[in-house]
Amino acid sequence: IKAALRVLAIQLTAAAYQPQIRQRLPQRRVSRSVFANLTPDLEQMFAQMERRYGPEEALAQSANLVRARLAMCHGWLLAAQESLGQRGVSVALVYRIERMQAQIGRLETLLTLLLDHSPGNALAFLLHNLDRQDEQHSIRGLLGETLALLARSVVERNGRFGQHYIARGRAGVQAMWHKGLRGGYLTALTVHAKHAIAGLMLPKFFEGLAASLNYAFSFALIQACHGTLATKQPALTAAALADQMGGNARAHDGLAIEIRHVLRSQSAAILGNMAGVAPVALLLAGLAYWLPGHLAMPRAEALSILHAHALIGPTPLFAAFTGLLLFSASLIAGWIDNLFALHRVRTAIACHPRLLARFGLQRTERLAHLTATHAPELASNIALGLMLGMIPAFAAFMGLPLEVRHITLATGTLSLALLTLGSECLRLAEFWQAIAGLISIAVLNLLTSFGCALGFALLARRLGVLDLRRMLADSLEHLFHQPLLARPAVAKE
Repeated sequence: IKAALRVLAIQLTAAAYQPQIRQRLPQRRVSRSVFANLTPDLEQMFAQMERRYGPEEALAQSANLVRARLAMCHGWLLAAQESLGQRGVSVALVYRIERMQAQIGRLETLLTLLLDHSPGNALAFLLHNLDRQDEQHSIRGLLGETLALLARSVVERNGRFGQHYIARGRAGVQAMWHKGLRGGYLTALTVHAKHAIAGLMLPKFFEGLAASLNYAFSFALIQACHGTLATKQPALTAAALADQMGGNARAHDGLAIEIRHVLRSQSAAILGNMAGVAPVALLLAGLAYWLPGHLAMPRAEALSILHAHALIGPTPLFAAFTGLLLFSASLIAGWIDNLFALHRVRTAIACHPRLLARFGLQRTERLAHLTATHAPELASNIALGLMLGMIPAFAAFMGLPLEVRHITLATGTLSLALLTLGSECLRLAEFWQAIAGLISIAVLNLLTSFGCALGFALLARRLGVLDLRRMLADSLEHLFHQPLLARPAVAKE
C-alpha cells in the first residue's frame, strides 16, 4: 500500500506540472503548488508509522495533513475544470483532469485502508475497484463528460454573443429595428442574385455552389454593415436565457423579464427584416425592368413560387429544417470561439513578431481583437451560407425533395412574384396560402432554432425537463400578470 501511495503521489504531482494543467490552476508557480508538498507529507506520515512506540497523536496529525492536502488538490482541480469554459476545452485536457481526480480518490481510499486494516474497509476497497473497472475503460463515459463540457463552453460563448441581440429599453428596440431593416435591405440584393443564378440553368452542383457563395457573401456583408437577420438570433438568445437560469430554479422573475426582452427583440428584428426586404426587392425589380435585355418573370413561374410557399404542402417541414441549419450555424460559431480560446489565437496574433514589425503594437493588438471577436460569427455566416446552398443540391443528387425556407429570403422571393401578378394575386387562393405559409416559415424558423438551442443549453447545464417546465411555467405566469416592463426602482439613500 505504501508503494502504491508513493507511485500515485508522484504521478499526480507530475501531471500537475504539465503546462496545460498548470496554466489553469489557481497558482501557476511550481513552488507554491499544493501538489508540490504531497510526497513530502506522505513520507512524513510513513516515518511516523515506522516509529512503533511513537505518539499516536503525531501519526494522526500527519494523516490529517495528507488528507487536507488531497482536499486542496481536489479543490484546485475543480477550479481548473471551471476555467475550461473560459479558456477552451479539449478531449485530452478533460481526460487528464478526470484522471487526476481519480488518482486523488484512489489516494484517499488507500490511505484509509493503510490506517485501518479492518475487513470491512478491505471489502469496500475491493468492491470499489470492481465498480470502477468498467468506468476507467469506458469510452462512453469519457466522451459523455467531454461533450457535456464542450456543450457548456459553446453555450456560454453563444450566450455571450446572444446578449448583443437582446434589446433592453425603447432605444434598444429601435436600434434592433434599424439593424433588421439594414439586414433586409442587403437580403433584397441576395434575392435578386439568387433569381439570376437560377436563370443560368447551371448543373445542380454548380448552382448550389453559386447559391452558397451568394448566401455567405450576403451574410458576411450584413455582419460588416452591422445589420442582423432575425432567424440567426434565437439560437444565441436561447443560450442567453440558459445563462439567466444558471441552474437556479428560483430565478423566475429574472427569467420572465429576460423572456420579455427576447420577445420584443425578436419581433423588432423580424419585422425590420420583412419591412426592409420587400420594398427594396420591388424597387430593384422595377429598376431592372427598364434595363435592355431584361426579361420579366413569366406568370407561370410566379404562380409556381406561390405554390412552393403554400402552407398546405412541404413548406412547414422545409422551414423547420432551415431552423435546424440555423442552430447548427450557431454551434459552429461557439466551436470556433472555443478553438480560439483553447489555442490562444488572440495572444498568438498580438505577439507575432512579423506582424509587430510590420504594423506596430497598437495595430497588431487591434487586429488580434477584431479577429477573436468577429471570426466566430464570420465562420458561422459562411457555414450557414454553405448549408443553405449545398444541402438542397446534395439532396437533389440523392433524389430527396429537400429545400430550405428562410423567412427573409422567402419574403423577397414572394415580392418578385407579386410584382409580376399585380393586383390579380388578391383574387388567387394561392396568394393567401402563400401568406399563411410565410407566417409558418417565420414561426418554425424561430421556434426550431430556439428550441434546439434551449435544449442543448439545458443539457449542458444538466437541467432536466421538470426543471424547465417549472421555471417556464412560473416565468410565464409572472409574464402574464405583468406584461409591461416595469421601470427600475431608484434606490433610496
